[in-house]
Amino acid sequence: NLTKNPVGLGTLRGSSSSSNSGGGGDERRSSGGGGNGDGNEPRVRDLRMHIAKDLQMEDSAELLELLVANKILDLNLKLRVVQQVLWKKYVEENATSASSLVAGAGPSHQ
Repeated sequence: NLTKNPVGLGTLRGSSSSSNSGGGGDERRSSGGGGNGDGNEPRVRDLRMHIAKDLQMEDSAELLELLVANKILDLNLKLRVVQQVLWKKYVEENATSASSLVAGAGPSHQ
């Protein structure tokens, strides 16, 4: 069964401190980083662990790959960046193409 409750960022923030302990120094920084609490921002890794817990497969979380806009996400990406850059752009591009198809301006009509 999949959860029917939406995931809040507060839920993911609680697990981010435990996921950073085994990183091994391969953490990447985003280019727009400021110094105000960036370490507490939830990352793709935290979301993957949350999904694995929901599916009762915490021991096999590494088998899950998360996709946004047909791209496999790096575990170190901040969810805020994924939402603002990948997801938002993908939704905007596909919303305009979907609305034009509904309006009858599809590829077969010229």
